[in-house]
Amino acid sequence: MKSFESTAETMGYQTHFLIFVRHLKHLVICTSHITINSAEEAEAIQAFNAAMVHQRNRRYIKSQKLLEHAFRLDPDNTDVLVALGEALEGSWRLKREVLVERTDKANSRSLIRLSESPIGSDDGLLLVADQMYTRALIVNPQLENAENRKSRLMPLVEEIDQRRSVSFLAFHVDTNLQMADRPYIGVALNLKAYFHIEY
Repeated sequence: MKSFESTAETMGYQTHFLIFVRHLKHLVICTSHITINSAEEAEAIQAFNAAMVHQRNRRYIKSQKLLEHAFRLDPDNTDVLVALGEALEGSWRLKREVLVERTDKANSRSLIRLSESPIGSDDGLLLVADQMYTRALIVNPQLENAENRKSRLMPLVEEIDQRRSVSFLAFHVDTNLQMADRPYIGVALNLKAYFHIEY
């Protein structure tokens, strides 16, 4: 206990309070049947710091892997949640830039267009980033960093949701139009749809 008190005196009252809050948080976590020992917390902090170095160098995939490891060790750490959201968002933006660059090169060399929209297969990264910001806001509602990033992502997430719902509806319309050629399938589906009402 001497080492804790001596380090707290040399660091000042604010740091002493933060250490006390961290120990209090550890006690609250232990009472809720989720035990995070100091070794796991230290490993999570090391993974977080290493991920920040990679993220500053725009190595988002390495940063993402380290932050996922830190998230598994300490799932309620808001710094890890926001940083993981940033890494996912950064890797989404980087993949989008590469895809736009490739489609521009392909369009300039040939008459064949590879894809209509450069946004597509990696939309899940953006949705998970939005979920990480939401989770950070659930843990700490006063976190301005997560709130700003979530509000910035909101138009993109709404666009992705709208595009997915339109493609879902288009698929079902196409399926129903194909059934018009075979009336017995349509009759069977109608009977199946109303089966729960009659019985």
